[in-house]
Amino acid sequence: MNPYLISDAIVQAFKEDIDTILSGIISLHPIEYVILDQQLIIEKVSPQVYRFAENQEVLIGGDVRHSFPELVGLETVIKNILDKHLMSFYLQGITRETPDNIYYHDMYIFLGLGQENQERIVLILENVTEQMMTRQNLLQNANENSLLILSMTQRNEYIKSLNQDLRQMVLMDSLTNLANRRHFDQHLETEWRRMSREQKNIALIFCDVDFSSYTTIPMVMSPEINVCNK
Repeated sequence: MNPYLISDAIVQAFKEDIDTILSGIISLHPIEYVILDQQLIIEKVSPQVYRFAENQEVLIGGDVRHSFPELVGLETVIKNILDKHLMSFYLQGITRETPDNIYYHDMYIFLGLGQENQERIVLILENVTEQMMTRQNLLQNANENSLLILSMTQRNEYIKSLNQDLRQMVLMDSLTNLANRRHFDQHLETEWRRMSREQKNIALIFCDVDFSSYTTIPMVMSPEINVCNK
């Protein structure tokens, strides 16, 4: 239940008696309720409200915090509602566990008028187990899809890295980090075409290649190579 769906009913609770308000709300939504006095003592409950209690026992005349421990620590909030500093309060996704299942419910706290216009605290409880399970399944599917996308991205990056390494191994000599013999013919053809277009001396091709090699691997150069290097 969206808390704003009952906002009109909450406003009317200052003008009409609690029974009138609750009968109208219950006719629209499958909910249960608890009516409290200002000391948080239970005065009235709906027939199936025990399904939402921590110990499945809701006693008239008992402290509501024994049955609904999530209210412990909210005394100041409830006082603010009584003092009309706060119109209502909303607790979402309260959990109840049994040996076989997990249940969820939402709780709405607001102010109502009882007999003789006495102000009373009203707790409205709605079973939202189905909605919570649907939400959890959607989140789980979203997380699984995110992990799958991340895994595929990482795998693609790894394959891309391997391909780059393989290409490097094919094209370059691992020791000198220069173009290896298998790659030399490809470069030679490229340079041959370039020198042919530029009408340059073909000897420059070999001088350039030899110069790169000899600057990386020290060797005794012949006079002819020295001339090319110059």
